[in-house]
Amino acid sequence: MKSFFLKSSFIILTTAFAVNASEPNQAANDAESVQDSRFTNDEAMSGGNIFSKLMERTPAGFSLNSWMSIGNGALADASGANGVTDDGTVGVNQLGLSMNKTGEKVSYHMDVLYGRDAGYFQGHHNDGNNWDNSAGFDSGDKYGVALPQFYMTTNYGDTTLKLGHFLADSHTGHYSSDRFFATRTGAEVSLSPYTLNGVVAHRTIGEVDYHIGWSSGINVAFNTMAGSGTGTNNDNRTVGGDTLIFGAKTDISDKTSLRYNGYRGSLSGFNAFNNTVINDAYSHDLTLSHEMNDKLTLNFYYGTKTGADLHAFRQSAFYQLNDRIAIGQRYEDVRGGVTGSTHTVGMNIKSSKFDNLTLRPEIRYSKVGSADTTSFFMDAVLTY
Repeated sequence: MKSFFLKSSFIILTTAFAVNASEPNQAANDAESVQDSRFTNDEAMSGGNIFSKLMERTPAGFSLNSWMSIGNGALADASGANGVTDDGTVGVNQLGLSMNKTGEKVSYHMDVLYGRDAGYFQGHHNDGNNWDNSAGFDSGDKYGVALPQFYMTTNYGDTTLKLGHFLADSHTGHYSSDRFFATRTGAEVSLSPYTLNGVVAHRTIGEVDYHIGWSSGINVAFNTMAGSGTGTNNDNRTVGGDTLIFGAKTDISDKTSLRYNGYRGSLSGFNAFNNTVINDAYSHDLTLSHEMNDKLTLNFYYGTKTGADLHAFRQSAFYQLNDRIAIGQRYEDVRGGVTGSTHTVGMNIKSSKFDNLTLRPEIRYSKVGSADTTSFFMDAVLTY
């Protein structure tokens, strides 16, 4: 194991030097929110401009943007709440396209996602084969196509309403373009929802941003929720009910923020395909983020879900080494029906040659019971 860590560390370091060979080691002036700003790069060369110009050629009121992630560690290779992820398959994890139509009173948004992550973003808890929950949206080697978002937004006074099919709020990001780490922890895979279907209202009161809404279940799209039953051939359907959505976020100080999400009603057991529906359940997650200084940010997370008996604690730290390299550390411990822990150390390395290209190598150690594994993951993320 020691030899593995030494080799993996050497690969990460040499990758950083190779990608940024012509870039001087300058200190970053702004390390605010490593996970939000790491892809912006106004000084990069124009290698990706062909994609950016293509996205700009849209009719008035329309906007397009896209992203692509290629590497190992896809959601298709994650085994669930214990945090174990197979490192043996390299492929297209995400190839996504977002479309926006902005109007004076109503705006529309739609996402299309292809790759080895797409299956988790399909409406796989639909009570029927509609929207993207059908065999036609799946292909070999765990590839698939998902339509994770199709919704409209409008304002009613100081309240913003979102209606349709949309992503659930995530503290660490759903899409590769929004995340620091290439892989997901057990809680990220199994505890929080991926998509919702219904209506949610957002409003700021004082210093707090609130949201509350209704969904016709978890991981559903324009349908009611259903999951696997207990039949001999596992072909019975257990139909779920409605799900209440609520949450809030606020800045406690100029360096500390708090974020909370909650769900009450019908939930998915472990977010896995065709998993059992848990009725009259409750889950929530809470994240405290603190900027120690202009380079170092610490995050502390706690999440739980009744019915599936999941409890997770996660601590992470992000250090902006310079304007092109950030270092991240993550530890998570999951208890309850499933027990496991993961330790991850990784980097985000911005290319000095191509616009909006980032490499994300990481070393990950997982322990479930008496079994432990150490793996190396890396993907390349291009946004345009």
